[in-house]
Amino acid sequence: MSNEALAENAEPTTTLDIMANLDEVQRERFVMFQETFETSGWQLFREWARGKVLEAENNGVNAKSWEDNRVAFGVRAAWIEVYNMAERTMAEFEQVALSNQEEISIEEAQDDLESL
Repeated sequence: MSNEALAENAEPTTTLDIMANLDEVQRERFVMFQETFETSGWQLFREWARGKVLEAENNGVNAKSWEDNRVAFGVRAAWIEVYNMAERTMAEFEQVALSNQEEISIEEAQDDLESL
C-alpha cells in the first residue's frame, strides 16, 4: 500500500487471555469471527479487497475532477476498512476483554475494602 493505512499484525494479548475475560455470548462470537478470519476464503477475499484499495487509489490519482478524486478516495477508505476488518474486530474483542477484566478488578477491590 502507498501509506500505512492497512493494519499491521500485532499480538498484544493471547487468544486465551481474551477468551478468559469474555462472557459466554462474547466468547462464542469471538470464536466464530476468529474461525471466519482464519479461512482461506477470507484470505482470498482480503487479497481482493487489497486490490480494490489499489484500484481506487489509482482512480483517485488519475481522476479528471476534484469530485471524482474525492469519490475515489472515499471508496479507497471503505475498502481499507474492509481489508482491516479482521484486525479491528479482534481488537474490539480485546478491548471488551480488558474492560471486563477491569470491572472484575474494581469489584474485587471494592469487596476487599468492604471486608475491612
